[in-house]
Amino acid sequence: MRCFDPAAYQQSSPAIRIPASYVTQHGLVAVLRRTIADDIERLNPELASQLRHGAMPADDTRERWHHLRMLRELVDEIAMEGQRRAKVAALRRRYEAAQHQFNELTGQVRLMGRSDREMWIDAPYRALQQYAEAENLW
Repeated sequence: MRCFDPAAYQQSSPAIRIPASYVTQHGLVAVLRRTIADDIERLNPELASQLRHGAMPADDTRERWHHLRMLRELVDEIAMEGQRRAKVAALRRRYEAAQHQFNELTGQVRLMGRSDREMWIDAPYRALQQYAEAENLW
């Protein structure tokens, strides 16, 4: 199986850069920096495993595969709902659960802040709500 990595085709400055490492948090509907994932792991290993939906990926290649698997699972889960109203409701429940979980973790996990929640949960949730309200699905 092959994996397309769009970053391989990006042009960047010639300055020295230290690549960041990220970990997909299925339960938070987010991709967070590995330092945050490590902090969640130290805080509560069982919760961390539930949020990741599995073990911590050992390296960036394994994380890429983990990320793609989490996306596939989410798409399949929403697609199984059938009708658009049910799909919207399922995605809405997922975002609302993630909002609650984010609130529980913020303050306990260093570097995890409002900007992460805004980017991964709040902004997409508002977009879903605007779409669903326009389509009479909310």
